[in-house]
Amino acid sequence: MDTSRPELPSFRVSASQLTHMAVDLIEGIQTATKQLLDKVSPRDATFENVVLSMAIIDNDIKSKVQFLAFFQAVSPSLELRQASSVAVSVVDTAYLELFQDEKLFALVDAVYEKCDVSQMEIEDRKFLSKVHSTFMDNGLGLKGEDKKRSREISKQLVELRVAFTENLSLDPGYMWKEERDLEGLGADKIHAFPLCTSSGRRGVPLKKTYVNAVLSNCVRSETRKEVFLRSQRIFPENIKIFQEIVILRDEGARLLGFESYAHQQARSKLLKSPQQVEDMLEELSVQLSPIAQAELEALQHAKDPPGSPFYLWDFDYHHDKMLRDNYQVDHDLIAEYFPAKVTIRHMLSVFESIFGLEIQNLKCNRGDHIWHPEVKVFSSYSVPVGMDPPLVCTALVCNVAHPLHDKPALLKHHEVITLFHELGHAFHDLLGRSKYATFHGHRTVADFVEAPSQLLEYWCWVPECLQRLSCHYSYVSRDVDGDYEGDTSMNHPTRATKEIPRRLVESLVETRSINQGILTMRQVAFSNFDLKIHCPDSHEAIKSMDIAEIYNSLLQRTSLLQGPDDGYQWGHGYATTPHYIWGQEANYYSYLYTRILAANMWGSNFHADPMSQEAGLKYRKRILEHGGSRNEQIALTEFLGGEPTVKVYLRYL
Repeated sequence: MDTSRPELPSFRVSASQLTHMAVDLIEGIQTATKQLLDKVSPRDATFENVVLSMAIIDNDIKSKVQFLAFFQAVSPSLELRQASSVAVSVVDTAYLELFQDEKLFALVDAVYEKCDVSQMEIEDRKFLSKVHSTFMDNGLGLKGEDKKRSREISKQLVELRVAFTENLSLDPGYMWKEERDLEGLGADKIHAFPLCTSSGRRGVPLKKTYVNAVLSNCVRSETRKEVFLRSQRIFPENIKIFQEIVILRDEGARLLGFESYAHQQARSKLLKSPQQVEDMLEELSVQLSPIAQAELEALQHAKDPPGSPFYLWDFDYHHDKMLRDNYQVDHDLIAEYFPAKVTIRHMLSVFESIFGLEIQNLKCNRGDHIWHPEVKVFSSYSVPVGMDPPLVCTALVCNVAHPLHDKPALLKHHEVITLFHELGHAFHDLLGRSKYATFHGHRTVADFVEAPSQLLEYWCWVPECLQRLSCHYSYVSRDVDGDYEGDTSMNHPTRATKEIPRRLVESLVETRSINQGILTMRQVAFSNFDLKIHCPDSHEAIKSMDIAEIYNSLLQRTSLLQGPDDGYQWGHGYATTPHYIWGQEANYYSYLYTRILAANMWGSNFHADPMSQEAGLKYRKRILEHGGSRNEQIALTEFLGGEPTVKVYLRYL
């Protein structure tokens, strides 16, 4: 095992340096492309002299552009965030031009036509197919005006996506309320909100973390309603951009001969057509609708007055209240056993055990290697012989609570699940061993990528695992940077046990299925919306589509929760998230489909013994290491020992 310290990236850069990096990267792309075109003709084009040369270019782009893009998500400097957005935009444009080069396409097309794919390794075959289809998707198989229009669409989509994402990085502002209107949030949280000295009001940031806190805890229905509706109306600039994007996607797909953008995207997925997606969503709806209806009736009965209308902004509050009242689940008390820094360290120890790793905490004494003082850096080494992955650097950017007065940052159980899930993506990257960057780690087909991380969520519902992750905050030392356990003497009249009590864990686990019908149907609504906008009956249909009405009506009708009483024009939640624009476009259903896959992986390999290293190494070898470099369906079937079924998911749900 090589325990030498890897070279860490430096985040001490200026806006101008990011610009220069982007320019250098583009020049490198252009130089390498010119050299390839100068020395190879279609007649003597081979996989080795064309496709592997393109792989070197592609690997270089993917490794460097991610660093450039990172700053728009994490930098405290607005100037740096904006420079990052511009840098990514120009590199994306240059990358797009690579796949619009007619001479380069002629070389790749020649290789594609003459290669005997049966004699190629699986990953090489997948890479050739992906490169060729990327050229085709950019209109290189088209002629005349159609080809010209396809190019225009591709360029516009990049520009619009960047503008949409840039808007999401802006401050969404505040909702100013009297402290009494925030009853239920607790004094610590209320006093953490900014104070307007002239009015005495507190400013609730319209960011997801704070909006969720109000919706879950605030006693006053009117406050919840206001913050919900305000959160659905942020970033109004994105409404028009969103509409332009879905119209252009549809036009581009139809130019290429597809029935819709959803049909185009389905080619490279596990579910091969929009109809298969629709069938899966319909099967879930049929099974879950009566369950969701019964859950709603129980929630209405508990509401004051019983049977009164139940709104979208009521659900989180009454869901949490039901857990507290009926199941004695006090999420604030449970959070005391999950101080963020210690819990993360305990999470890493679970990954060490399951995947055969050694994880060390790296002390970064200077700010060069971290973009913020609160960033923690770890190195991961493989303990099993013969399983050393290549050097990879990955980062998780997550929203967690800040420390409050005499307490460290504490994680609610749902945040514990989220962090464990996101660490799953990190280790998918860290343990990947693919030849091509485009298949590395989590870069699988789009409707499989979430499955490995959703599998890991199951550990957060196993009592023994939760106890292993826990440590009451009163045992957390303040020495150094407070990221290890110590026996400190804080002022507690009756000191809590160090490990979370079994009774608390068992009462929490008992609530796992509560209101899952409504919660899952909400995901079905979002999935059907995604399918609707990306699979219209015609191009004219998408141009005349009332996107807000479709989104809000689907959300209300499918989840069974009411919106305001003035129709469906009360917000544009679809334009306040990147999901449909960059990441899950024509793929939102995968959040549900991959949960089906995750349930099957858990049931077949980990249910009997969650901490089994034998199962963990099998999973690492057959699923994580390959990333997207082999057929995911085959890998999954081999790991499961059969085909996945919806029934297994419904049983766990």
